[in-house]
Amino acid sequence: MPADVPRANPHGRPPVVVRLREVAHPPRVWSPFDAFLYNVMTTNVAVTFGIFLVAGAAFYFPVRSMTLAILITGGFCLCESVVYAFLVSSMPRNGGDYVFQRRLVSRWAGAVFGSTGIVVGGALWMAIAGWFASRVAVGPFLLLLGVRAHNGALIAAGRWVLTPPGLVALGLAAAVWSAFINLRGMAFYARLQRILVVAGGAALAVLVTYFAVTRLDTNPSAYSVVLLRAYYDGFLRSGHLGGLSAAVQLLPIVSFGLIYPGWIAFQAGEVRRASSLPVQSATIVAGKVVSVAFALVLLPLPISHMGEELFGASAFLAVHHPAAFWVLAPRLFSTSAAPWLAWVTLLSLAVAANAWFWLWVPNHTLAASRVLLAMSWDRLLPRWLGRLDPEHGAPTLAIVSFTALSSVLVVSTLWLGIWRLLIAATLVNVITFGVTCAAAALFPFARRELYRESSAGPFELFGVPLISVVGLAFTAFAGYLAWRYLQFQPLTETHNLGDSLLTQAVLYGAPIAVVLGYRWYREGHEGADIDVYFRDAGSRVGVDA
Repeated sequence: MPADVPRANPHGRPPVVVRLREVAHPPRVWSPFDAFLYNVMTTNVAVTFGIFLVAGAAFYFPVRSMTLAILITGGFCLCESVVYAFLVSSMPRNGGDYVFQRRLVSRWAGAVFGSTGIVVGGALWMAIAGWFASRVAVGPFLLLLGVRAHNGALIAAGRWVLTPPGLVALGLAAAVWSAFINLRGMAFYARLQRILVVAGGAALAVLVTYFAVTRLDTNPSAYSVVLLRAYYDGFLRSGHLGGLSAAVQLLPIVSFGLIYPGWIAFQAGEVRRASSLPVQSATIVAGKVVSVAFALVLLPLPISHMGEELFGASAFLAVHHPAAFWVLAPRLFSTSAAPWLAWVTLLSLAVAANAWFWLWVPNHTLAASRVLLAMSWDRLLPRWLGRLDPEHGAPTLAIVSFTALSSVLVVSTLWLGIWRLLIAATLVNVITFGVTCAAAALFPFARRELYRESSAGPFELFGVPLISVVGLAFTAFAGYLAWRYLQFQPLTETHNLGDSLLTQAVLYGAPIAVVLGYRWYREGHEGADIDVYFRDAGSRVGVDA
């Protein structure tokens, strides 16, 4: 039943009555298995090969360095996944990091770090998705088909996709596609996810088999043109690193794809049995184990197949001159035993990248719309953002609003550049996850009653709460990553620490201004103090307050 709560008006007018109503929640239509697939898909083949291109373009490295970097990063990210398994099972509602920070720290921590990291960060990722579509998914697919079929129209289309206007067009297409999938509702999303996982997995199996059983032809004439073109365009052998030094340099790049263990947290209120710790352990922790294993198996294979120097030169060329690289790519997959296998493998790579890329993109809209939904429930944002479509249960206006923001940032890639967006998006994500893990580490001491009622309460390590141990471990790693991202020097743009700090100030300042502006509007027009919406009211951790 709604409750009438009298509140004093800050402007001297008579007291007003704030009427608290039960909000409408989206239906719980996802199974734990759908949640597991979703967590794995947040780090998939499209992102994986994008990481590879970025890493290889910066410097080339031996297989053991990549493996060591994955193991180090995977260890810290497993600690992070344990934190999120505890938090999601204790607070199984939509909103993810926003809800965790709001409950464990303060509403302003949630509003600032939750909205910036997931809503603004998600919009940045949608802009970056245009680069992935251009360089990893659609562009290579068109070029490979065109070269194989000797079709000039396909080749021309592939080359256009790789241009800045083509990148923006694909970014806008990705934003519209993501909105469409989410507007159709979670049941449709789950069905599509299962289909594309199977299609991408079958294509990936062909790719892994090829790399595992073949080696590149030892005749240098088959690929010397790739090396020569890369050296001509600026690839230098002096960039070669090895051992632990290379692994340390690779940590920020590998983390770029592995720090998202509990993405299902943002729509946990729409997953059945979300309050079960065993279920969250199976979907979040096990999902991260699968992702790390996937990276350990897949990422070293092309290096072993091509050799370190050729791989580094190829990745450099793919980033700086993608049209030239993908036209020359069949040379990198040629074997004297079965020349046709190179084309089968390349086309399998293109199919896997497209199947999983177009499955990966909608997760940003899904997560961001649920943060907007939770913030509207708490009246930090307009109530209309929380309206649900009666047929599909989707927050329609939240999805449309996020798509509009994403489209603006997609167009901004023309003058901001992909590197600046990449650094900014990853940095705000790392900060958000670090704040959540730090709050989780303090949870047993700052919110004792809530902690005892949570799923983390019974678990200790040598007398210390387990959530504190794993939370502090990832918080320290997140701090290290944040510093590295702030100092990152792109290969093709002028960017320094001052640029990074200014960018972060803008990214965090925008949501702060929006929330404060809406608070001022509500207090001025409704005469209500927003603090009334944040009373704990003695609610238990696992119950929606």
